[in-house]
Amino acid sequence: GLALQRGTRLHEALSRIAWLEPDAPQPADIPRGELDLTQPSAFRDALTLRSGVSDLWRERAFELIEGDEWISGTFDRVVFFGAQSDRSAEIFDFKSNRRRSDETEQAFAQRLRATYAAQMANYRRALSRLSGIGESAIRCSLLLTDTRQAVTI
Repeated sequence: GLALQRGTRLHEALSRIAWLEPDAPQPADIPRGELDLTQPSAFRDALTLRSGVSDLWRERAFELIEGDEWISGTFDRVVFFGAQSDRSAEIFDFKSNRRRSDETEQAFAQRLRATYAAQMANYRRALSRLSGIGESAIRCSLLLTDTRQAVTI
């Protein structure tokens, strides 16, 4: 339906952003009514280059067999920090779910954290195997387009 089309369109536009400049205008292909990236937010911060970044993956598909389990997916955005044995990473997954009319931002964040915890645990495991970075050095965050929150899992 329309929600899926909106989510797909937003996701595609966000995947084209390598880094937002600190004072950058709104990206042309993201309508402000759908996601305002001009105002400070945790969401915007996640798309802004910070010190220590060593690499960036966008829309990187993966397939991994671990034991008798097949794990596949696509990393929306992975930011790598540091080098050699001091490497860490953060996986960002875009979510275009809508907040319910009677739901606080905190309750919305908690609902999505619970909904996607298993997916993000699989992504953390996969990234660890693919990159050699220990799972404890990999953070996972949901980037919620509806509330511009970054929710750590």
